[in-house]
Amino acid sequence: MDSSILTHLLFAATLVLSCIAVPSDLAISDIYLANCPFNVQASFAQNGSYFDVIYNTNGITPNSLAAYGPNVQSTDSKRKCYLSLNINHNTLDVARLRISEIEVQGSARLDEGLIAKVETNLTFASHALMNFTTAAVMGPKSPDSVFTHLANRTSAELHADCRSPKRMTLVNVFSVSAASGTSSSSTTGELVKDSSLRVRFFLKWVDLCDVVSCSFVDRYGNIVYRPPYDAETCQESWK
Repeated sequence: MDSSILTHLLFAATLVLSCIAVPSDLAISDIYLANCPFNVQASFAQNGSYFDVIYNTNGITPNSLAAYGPNVQSTDSKRKCYLSLNINHNTLDVARLRISEIEVQGSARLDEGLIAKVETNLTFASHALMNFTTAAVMGPKSPDSVFTHLANRTSAELHADCRSPKRMTLVNVFSVSAASGTSSSSTTGELVKDSSLRVRFFLKWVDLCDVVSCSFVDRYGNIVYRPPYDAETCQESWK
């Protein structure tokens, strides 16, 4: 059986077993960029299990997310990109989502002693900031060396609001720097030169917004129990 078909079947089975409904008309709108001079696209998987943000540097200036070398300005060695957007789902207006991990995939060319990093954090409107482990690549790396990094969250798991749209703000920091003792006179490197970097956010949808439950998640991602319940007596599958 084709692996993509098997993946879709397993995902569908998971939805049935956990009673999670995924909106059928997921869409992204009202994208706003700041300090991010790249071609940026955002889209959902057809089954709603993840969405991708892609930074493309092909054919533009600057033509890399970050670079290092004797002729590179310090502002080009580290760049912080801001992206905000709306997640829309009009047919199912009572769904929350959780993001537990992300996958960062891109390319790098690095001389020995250099390190390229991709830092990621995000927040939904009125929620606390959620951070993920940093994707780091060490030189030497030949041109077009592809890396994949699975980044786990390092702060509370975030639940978006029930209603649509959900306003999300994403901050990615791209950098290339030299380890201590590395000569900077001839050492060079680029992160995602004339190519693209994909940040994939894995989602879990929770269809319990219209149910009076024994607990809820506050704006900081903490579980709060309604009296007289506690962690032992409140057993809910969405926690």
